[in-house]
Amino acid sequence: MQDLLSVLKRGSEGERLDAAYGLAEFGAPAVPELVATMREEALATIAETEAKTPDNAHGTNPTSGCAALALAAIGAPAAGALAEMLSDEHWWVRAVAAHVLGRLGASAMEAVPTLRTAMSDRHWWVRRNAIETLGTIGVFSAELIADLTAALGDEDYRVRRNAALVLAKSGAASCVAIETLAEMLEDENRYNRFYAAYGLKQIGTPDARDILLRSLFNSRWCSITTKDNIY
Repeated sequence: MQDLLSVLKRGSEGERLDAAYGLAEFGAPAVPELVATMREEALATIAETEAKTPDNAHGTNPTSGCAALALAAIGAPAAGALAEMLSDEHWWVRAVAAHVLGRLGASAMEAVPTLRTAMSDRHWWVRRNAIETLGTIGVFSAELIADLTAALGDEDYRVRRNAALVLAKSGAASCVAIETLAEMLEDENRYNRFYAAYGLKQIGTPDARDILLRSLFNSRWCSITTKDNIY
């Protein structure tokens, strides 16, 4: 195992990938070392992924490296250790941990309570990723739907967007979110307005459809018609 860990940290890209999947074959015994390496990898990418460009004003999603691939391949035995990383002092590490738990899918069930707590993290990337991962796990309890409904009012538009997308996944079970999604139809972000409408469509109850239709009829019928371009 130690030889593979050494390659994971210092090898070429192809060698690191091979080492990651080799380490995954060890299963649970490899998790502590992989978690420590994943943390190192995450912190090493801060400068690169926080870089802002005209096309990407908020930087890139915190990047997971080869150790994360190994943990995802291990699956459920890694969920508890990844959940513990959601309380790391560095928000970057917390965001990566939330993202990697999403790669486990339903195997990350153990982490659901901690992910729900992470929905209130002080950094929007962590909140955004926690919500996305809860949607990937796909167990929509009444408590989670209440949390997601509350997240539709988050101060960050990316968190609101993911909350709407996950509520859409749960379908009619999210009927309690209808009124809040209706309010989101007036969101300042145009993409969020679309996802609010999409959420109402996917919920699909008569009330949701009525709100959606009223909104569509009240929408501007031709977005390119202006006082300078009447016809």
